[in-house]
Amino acid sequence: MNEKNSTLDNLLVVLETISLHPNGITLTEIVRQTNIPKTTVHRIVNTLKNHEFIEVNGLNESYTIGIKTLEIGIKGLMATDVAKASIPLLQELSEEVGETTFLAVYNNTEIIYLYKQEGTNAIGTTAKLGSRRPAYCTGLGRVILAHLPSKEVERNLKGNLKKYTSKTMTDPQEIKELLNEVRRKGYAQDNEEIEEGLTCFAAPIFDHLGNVIAAVSIAGPTQRMEINKESNISNLLQSAEKISQRLGYFK
Repeated sequence: MNEKNSTLDNLLVVLETISLHPNGITLTEIVRQTNIPKTTVHRIVNTLKNHEFIEVNGLNESYTIGIKTLEIGIKGLMATDVAKASIPLLQELSEEVGETTFLAVYNNTEIIYLYKQEGTNAIGTTAKLGSRRPAYCTGLGRVILAHLPSKEVERNLKGNLKKYTSKTMTDPQEIKELLNEVRRKGYAQDNEEIEEGLTCFAAPIFDHLGNVIAAVSIAGPTQRMEINKESNISNLLQSAEKISQRLGYFK
């Protein structure tokens, strides 16, 4: 690897590390997590700061993602077909059901939140744009896994699966059986398995070849989501179908 490539690799590693810490990360911690020399990290963060890709909190000297990085991320998101097709319909869906809606994609056993629209009755959730969560215990992840090859499902269920709440399902065989049910029903449900008190219904998004490429969801307080379960799922499935049709998929 030549010096130019090495420098660029280090810069991207530092930027990605900072992006994983929305509350800020210090120079010392960046060095510890990346194993990049302190002098190199110091030079990189100064460059990123000067170009507004990161910001520094003067009180504790911690770094967070800056406005320029956010601008590029938003432009990249809006350039994707799935975002263009999904966002208007998710806005309509949130207005219809009054809850928070999400768009997510699958990447290496995790889902990544690409878009979030809060409804009039929306409650707070720890899910943030760009954040990742395991696919096996989220509605969004499960509805995608249900349409992926069995080899990919097995990869998600290796090792000791973490319990995020007392209701998190971690038995691989039970999850496989649940994925079969999800595939039959056409939607997935997360019953307070990632956050206490929060229930999520999710539906898949397909491209013109019939491949699952994303998922959309409605999330809200468990009691209200259960009371409105039938209408929530109906509205969700209709929106997901419209998004898939905009991408060229027809059953």
